[in-house]
Amino acid sequence: MHPGQYTVLDSNNRTVVDNAISELEYHGKFLDEITDDYTHKIVLHIGGIYGDKSKAIERFIENFNNLSNNVKNRLIIENDEKNYTIEDVLYISDIINIPVVFDNLHNQINGNYEINDILNKVYKTWDAKDGNPKSHYSQQAPYKRIGSHTKTIEPYSFLKYINNMSKDVDIMLEVKDKNISTEKLMTLMNNDINVLRNEWGKYKYNIMEKSYYDYKTISKYINSDSPELQKFIYMLDKSLNKEKSIGDEINTINHIWGYFKKDSTKEEREKLFNIVRDYKQKDIHISEVKKYLYELTVKYRQDYLLNSYYFNKIY
Repeated sequence: MHPGQYTVLDSNNRTVVDNAISELEYHGKFLDEITDDYTHKIVLHIGGIYGDKSKAIERFIENFNNLSNNVKNRLIIENDEKNYTIEDVLYISDIINIPVVFDNLHNQINGNYEINDILNKVYKTWDAKDGNPKSHYSQQAPYKRIGSHTKTIEPYSFLKYINNMSKDVDIMLEVKDKNISTEKLMTLMNNDINVLRNEWGKYKYNIMEKSYYDYKTISKYINSDSPELQKFIYMLDKSLNKEKSIGDEINTINHIWGYFKKDSTKEEREKLFNIVRDYKQKDIHISEVKKYLYELTVKYRQDYLLNSYYFNKIY
């Protein structure tokens, strides 16, 4: 369970703290009615800083100690994208002896510590009574507020992430489409050819902008009789890690432009021409071109493009 944003144990406002304690006790009693198994947890962020981070941490620890033992046994603490890095949370965990849940996107935004080094430390905060260590995984939505989750999980980055993990942890996906992403990843990992081909349709422009030759090669492989996920991911990885090709990027921009070229206004055509010209002259980054294409894609409701990974940052 994950109480809301107003459940703040380190607040400098006593009323807020009292309400937070009441909320946590409610969640604890709710879980106690269901099970006495302490593997069922309550996730909490540390809270704000209020001008003095050390004092805020002291308040969190003091107020944690006022919780019932049942809530203490269920509480786990998570790093956030603004105030408390994973190292901060591990420091607090070491004092109050409760597990830590690691959030990858929060870490990218605030801290960006090396994953396996952190996971080794996080892993040690979990005892047998706590169950399997838990981790949150999400991806940054393109052109949204920092920390906003994507509509769906882009598989290449996720599979690369878990394949590089040295520890076995339970991963909860934080994503707009909820269980759909979970089912998609599970069927992909079971090598469902139809899902594999559908996912290729979402990646094709990411590959085309790296190498048109790779785009044709992977297309041919995906449409063969028995494509396999492992080889598909290998081919994606090889192509996505190539140096950029301005010629292939411009070719892909023209493909994307073709979706709404006929509907666009004269001003939009001129603006895109100028942006592309500036990119060719190395006056701006490719992200500026793609941002404008994204705006046009939204305006002209090109769902096929919006559901693709072309505008996503792929790790």
